[in-house]
Amino acid sequence: MRIWFVALALLAQSIFFISPLVAQDSNLKDYYFPYSSFTNGVVYKYAVKDNPKEVIYWHMVAIPQESDTLLLTSIYDVDYTLVQRTTESIQMDGATLVRYVIYRFNPQTFRTDSVVAAISENHIYQWEANTYPLEYGITHRQIYNRKNESSFQKRRELLEGIYPVLYKGKTVLCIKFRDKYTETLRLVGQKSGVTTHFTQEAFYGYGVGLVEYSRGDATGNKYNYRLVEVVSSESWYAGIRKTMMSTPHKN
Repeated sequence: MRIWFVALALLAQSIFFISPLVAQDSNLKDYYFPYSSFTNGVVYKYAVKDNPKEVIYWHMVAIPQESDTLLLTSIYDVDYTLVQRTTESIQMDGATLVRYVIYRFNPQTFRTDSVVAAISENHIYQWEANTYPLEYGITHRQIYNRKNESSFQKRRELLEGIYPVLYKGKTVLCIKFRDKYTETLRLVGQKSGVTTHFTQEAFYGYGVGLVEYSRGDATGNKYNYRLVEVVSSESWYAGIRKTMMSTPHKN
């Protein structure tokens, strides 16, 4: 009996960590969001591990084209305020960034203002492991101070191995990325400014997409977001309407 348990443990270990090249030998597309089922829209809800009330929502809609599929991702904060929207072009070899818009709600005017970023490098996610590391970069002027501009660079590295991550009580086999971010704030026209660096570890689950990510900033703070649930757009909007109707109005 003891031998049987040892064999079982070794088998489980081999499933998760057969070789550091398991993920690299697989088609990494299998770990990306299953966007072909997003034509009617889905919402991924993420919450901070140590603070479940700190929530963000990723609303995703896939639009098939003749030569590619456009994936529109709108990110909302816990109050359902739109903060970011991206458009990716998904082709035979992976996903590239084609549009990046930043939104900010202005409490003084009760309007949401936006700015469209200029894209330099545009690689979001590639199906083949040998294409990593890859990068994307954007530059935009600050919404409320057009004299300043911000540049943002992300470098994504694929780590070796397959990693088990729990999602809704079940183990999901994931690949892992290490992302390095560089953000620079400067006056328009200037080459130098104030630069900050931070890192992120992201886990993409087989057949699910992004299931967990941990982000650390320059001051040492770390935030761990985990996927809580995936719902249809219809259900999500119905939940928003219900929340708004049940929230008392202040005079």
